[in-house]
Parts: sequence; structure tokens; C-alpha cells
Amino acid sequence: MATLGIDVDLVVCDPVDKWFDYMNNITGRYNKEKFFSENKIIDYNLGEYFPELTKQEIMHYWSGEIYNDIEPYQDAVEVINNLSKKHKIAFISYCKKGHFGNKVDCLKKWFDIPQEHWSFYATKQKAGVRVDCMIDDRNSNLNLFKGQDKVVKIKFNTPYSQCEDLKISLDLCTDSWYDIGDFLDEVL
Repeated sequence: MATLGIDVDLVVCDPVDKWFDYMNNITGRYNKEKFFSENKIIDYNLGEYFPELTKQEIMHYWSGEIYNDIEPYQDAVEVINNLSKKHKIAFISYCKKGHFGNKVDCLKKWFDIPQEHWSFYATKQKAGVRVDCMIDDRNSNLNLFKGQDKVVKIKFNTPYSQCEDLKISLDLCTDSWYDIGDFLDEVL
């Protein structure tokens, strides 16, 4: 039985889309559909697109119980629930102040994972958690596993910019949970 480390934001669900809506509702700056169709790579810090907002206004979105209004990716729910029948699931995610409980409550609501196979770690240092596989969207988090050759590293593709290049080799790079499930069924 392997332990699968799974990031939450932009891997299991997308809180960033609602963050854009939050800032755009204040400013009325963009046609959302046009913005996303014209920008194939989007700055990970969406606040950069709203220069008229203060940092406090930009970050205020993250202070609420935002996960109550977000749906998980449906393919993530199906695949992770299936993987949890054979493996331990360790959700590993950075939490802003006040997010821990809300994020955990929503994960428990979204997934049907046996209690003995479920855990949650709130940390920026994801490589500090013992896992056999790490699934994350950020190069910086995956790079923390450099030198841990036995850890399967999967990058979940998003349209957002990265703050650093990859310094490790990936075992899989995809935006499909079905691909991830099939791949892990083969290698674990």
C-alpha cells in the first residue's frame, strides 16, 4: 500500500477562478471569458492583473471559508476515491490563516475515503511528508523532492505561470485525473 501525496488547490479544486471573480467584481476590469481565452499562460498571482487594488484587498478573498463555494474536479473525486481503496491518501496543502478547518471539512465532504487511509498535512514543506507519490501543480513544490528518486512525481498541468523551472524529472505530466489513475495503477 503506497501513500499518495496530493496537493489541493488547482489539483483537486480551483479556488483561483473564484479569486479572479472576487477581484473582477470589485473592479469590473475584464470580460472573464475573453481574458482567459486571450491569455494562454496566466500569472499565478492574479493580483498582478488588478493594479488598482491594494494587497489587502487582493488577499481578502483568501481570508474566508472559500472552499464552501467551490466544487472539486469530478474526475479527481472519482479517481482519488478509487485510489483510496488500495492506497493511503495524504492531502498536503499550504493553508492561509483560517483555511485549515474549511479545507479539511470540504475534503471530507467531497471524498469517500476510508478513515484509516485519509490524512491532511498543512505545510509549505511538502517533501517533509513521507509519500511514495506526490501530485502537485507547482514546480517549486515538486523540486523539493529532488534526490528522492523512489518518489513518483506527477505534475498536474494548469495555465498558471511558475516561479521556478523544474529541477527534477517527472514521471507524468498531465491535466487528467483519469491519466493519473491509470498511470498509478500500472506503477504502484
